[in-house]
This record gives sequence, C-alpha cells and structure tokens, in this order.
Amino acid sequence: SVIVPIISSCFYVTERQFEKLQVFYYPKLVWRKLTDNALICLEKQSYKLLDHASCSSIISERKFGYSKARFLLKKNKVRIVANTKAPCKVQIHGPRSRSFFLKSVNSALKELHAVLRRIKHENPQALGSSVFGYDDVYQMLHRFLQKIKGGSRVFPKVYIVVGDVAKAFDTINQDKLVNILKDIVLNDKYILRGYTQVISTKKGTRTLHDQVAHGNDGCRSSDVIKNEAATRFRSSCCVIVDQGEKTCIKKEEMQYLLMEHLERNILKIGQRFYLQRTGICQGSSISTLLCSLYLGHLERSIILPYLEEASKQRNACFPNTLLLRWIDGFLFISTSEQNSASFFGRMQRGFKEYNCQMNTKKFGLNFNVGQNEHLQNRLYVGKDGVQFLPWSGLLINCETLEIQADYTRYLGIPINSTITVESNDSGLCSLKAKLRNYMRPKCHPLFYDSSINSSRTVRLNAYQAFLICAMKFHCYVRSISVNTQLNPGHLLETIEQSFRFMYKLIKKQMHKIVVSFSINPILELKKEEMVWLGLSAYIWVLKKKQTRHKDLSLLKRKISAFGRMDDSDSLRYAVKDSHSSVFTDIQF
Repeated sequence: SVIVPIISSCFYVTERQFEKLQVFYYPKLVWRKLTDNALICLEKQSYKLLDHASCSSIISERKFGYSKARFLLKKNKVRIVANTKAPCKVQIHGPRSRSFFLKSVNSALKELHAVLRRIKHENPQALGSSVFGYDDVYQMLHRFLQKIKGGSRVFPKVYIVVGDVAKAFDTINQDKLVNILKDIVLNDKYILRGYTQVISTKKGTRTLHDQVAHGNDGCRSSDVIKNEAATRFRSSCCVIVDQGEKTCIKKEEMQYLLMEHLERNILKIGQRFYLQRTGICQGSSISTLLCSLYLGHLERSIILPYLEEASKQRNACFPNTLLLRWIDGFLFISTSEQNSASFFGRMQRGFKEYNCQMNTKKFGLNFNVGQNEHLQNRLYVGKDGVQFLPWSGLLINCETLEIQADYTRYLGIPINSTITVESNDSGLCSLKAKLRNYMRPKCHPLFYDSSINSSRTVRLNAYQAFLICAMKFHCYVRSISVNTQLNPGHLLETIEQSFRFMYKLIKKQMHKIVVSFSINPILELKKEEMVWLGLSAYIWVLKKKQTRHKDLSLLKRKISAFGRMDDSDSLRYAVKDSHSSVFTDIQF
C-alpha cells in the first residue's frame, strides 16, 4: 500500500522481450520519449491515427470492439503487444450518457478459429511446410533421415539454410491473404458443435469452452470432437464433454469476420485509437494460423516451383530435401549444395507480390555461397568444435542432423529471472511440481530417439536437461531458504523424483509417437543411466556453489552406488565439459 504507489508515481514498470521474468524500471520521462518515438514510427509504417468519432462508427457496426495494446521493448526497438482476450468498455456520450462492454476480439473470432483448425486438419497442404510443435518436427525429420540414410552406414553430406521472415506479421498483404482464404474455405457453410474441456489440476478443476467445426458432409460431430481432442490437447488429466449445441456459420459470415479483423483492426494505445493498415494483429487467436497459411501459399506458388525448375535447368534429378517452417522461421536441408544455394538465393531476393522480405541478419548456412561467407557467423561452435545451426529453440548438427536443445538462449540472462518462487513452500510441494515443469519440454523423443541421435547425443541431451534444471533448483532453494528450514534428505528425494518422472515421461512420449504417427522410436537410454546422469549434473552445478551446498555428501553417496558407470563411452562423452561448454557462461 506504500511502496507500489511510490514506485508507480516515478517509474513505468515493465518487462522486456527475451529477458524472461526480469522487471525493469523506466523513469517516466524516459519511457514517454521511447513511446512517443515508437508511435511516430507506428504511424509511418502500418497504423493510422483514428479520431473518436471514426472509432465509434466502426465499432457500432459490429459485435466486437478494439484491443488494448502496450509496448514491449526488444534489444533495439519497440514491439506492439495487443490484448485480444479482454472485452472493451465503450462510452456513449450525450444526454443519456452510458457505458457497456463489447466482446473481445478472440471471442468474436471463435467460430472462424474453429473453421481454420478444421481446414488445417483436412487440407494440410494449404499450410505448406508449417510445423506447430516438436511432434511435427519429429515426424518430418524422422522420415527424411530414413530416406537419405537408405540403410547405408555412410551419412551423406547435407547443406543447411536457416532464415527468418522480417516482420512477418506486420508486412502481410491483407488483400492477398483474403484471396488465399477464399480459395481454401471450400464449403458454403460449416456446422459448429460446442464442447467443454474439464481439466484436473492439483488446485482443483478448470473448465474451458470451445467449438469444433465440420462441413455439411454427414460426418458425426462426436467423431470430430474426439479427433480434435486427440490432436489438440496434451493433458491426459481432462474430460471432453459434448454440449450437444449446434450452430451454423456461412462462408459470407466468415469472410465478413475476417475482413473486420484484418482491415478494421483497432488498437487503443493510451488514450489514442489506431487503425491497422497493413499486416495482421499479432496476438489474436488466429494470427499464427493466418501467417502459416499465407507463407504456405507463398511456398507452393513460388519457392517449390522455383526449386524444381532450377533442378531441371541443371539436368539433375530433384535431390532429397526437407523444408520446415515454424511460423516465420525457415529450415531447408538438402543433399545437393546447388539446391541449397538456389533456395538461399531465391529467399535472399524476397517476394514482392507477398510484401515479404527475409531478415538478412538471421540467415545461417553451413556452406559458402559466393561472397556470403559472413553468414556462417550464425553457426554455434562449442569448445568441442562441433558445428550447429540454431533454429526455433533447437541446435541442428551440421554434419549428422542430430538434434540438441538450444541453451545459448540463456546466455546473458540470470537463471533466477526465469523462475517464479513460492516463498512459503515449506513442504517442497511447489518445488516438486516446478522441477517436473522444468524437465517437461526436454522429454520429447526428438532428443532421445536413437534413430535420430547417436547414443552419445541421447545421453548428452539428458545430461544437459538436468544441468539447466539443477541451476533452476539452486536458484529456487536459495530463494526459499531465507524463510524455510530445508531438510537435505527431503531435497534429495525431490531431486530423485524428478529423475524418475523424466524417464517415465520420455517413455510415455515415445508411446504417443507410435500411436499418433505409426513411427517406432528407439529408446536405448536406461533408467539407471538417466539417474546417474542426473546425479552427475547436480553435482557439477552445486559444486560451483559450495559456500551454500558444502560437501554434497548425499549426492556423492548416491552416485557412488552406481559403480564405474563412466566406463561407458556414451556416458563419459555426455559428462565431458567440452560438450556442454555453453553452461559455463550461464549465470545462476
């Protein structure tokens, strides 16, 4: 009641992109200069200032309102973040002044979102090379590797290009996008069926309401709901309830909603209203799908025909290639250097018809192309000399296409700014849950399938996952130990539980891959190896903080019970410091 008003009277308190959970305090005069400059750039590029009368006129003609926006600072620029989830309050002035709430942008787009998800399922070709998570990356990479290996022990040389679209959401040609969607929305109307997802959590239950769409083709709504539940929801602790409510949305209504969202998207920044002239609203429920459909159309219309024509002109068979795109981040792999060079050259020129240019600073290659040797600067090379190209949170081995997690993203960011702490966690219940959450993203078969990664890399991936988890563990314990007396035995049990959880989750994820994609991943990593790697990682991390953790006798006693596990070549490789050199530079 005292501190917050004092701080808020002098400072604007906010976060910064890529700075995780760190809080920054800007003197209000400094913040005003930053935002004023950002608004000038905003009006020059993609937004138009609206007066209140024009804003009221637009809103009065539809059932949803505007989105409030704020500024999020990046390293050297400012990004607009729109809150499309919250309803907006509209004030009517006059003799009988009144105010009322209009539904949020996302609520208004719920039906359109359901239809787009259905199109994504029925017509994946419309999305081009889009991937929406590790599952998609896994199945595409697995099939590509089986194809190029062809049963041979000799791995062919591969040529890799990575690149990002510059300002992908802000530069989308709205008219072009509308025409693309007209071509892929094939049905004159879609049936919408309401359902409820009831999720069980330790704190109780959460209830989410949504809809699924299907064409008027006689398919059963219950089958559509089952299919969506299987592909969309990762939680196994949930129940899907069919609400039995049917509605219908016509093609004309969808086009109207889309036009309103694209061409009459209003943002409120401070007390001013802005109309978006180019691009799409980043942050709405359908923005990722719209961007993927837009770039998917670009691929099918220009990139793939260009590559095929380039191969014909060289009188060569079309080589083995893999093209993946995670929203606006491209990954191209080919067994032909000329093919990869052709792809790079075409991407470098941009696509005027789509108002699309690549970010030249984010191109990365593992080979030389003319005078572009500087592009190899994006290569990450550890102390062991192994070369990787970073792409969408992954490190791709330039020689073997093995996959590791990209921990370089933690460089320059204190680990304690990536976690939240419950100060009264006397029973360590929150710590147990948090350790599991830290491990969960690193349990995907992409990191542990021995048909993708060698036995050395599989064990290295497990070891590195435990290293980052141990760093977060140290920061958490340091924060709560001020007010809580911690029992070393209880802490050790919590750590060991996280090892068992990780191994169990990896096996569960492997089974999910078999069921979902009919691919049989190979798990050679043994449970005792997992525990030994985890103990080794915690000892390595906590040794660096010995003033707090002293002799680590419990951990050392546990690991000694495993005997000489490091006689194994793969385990010895995994715990060698040179293969995890990035961790020596992470602050914790």
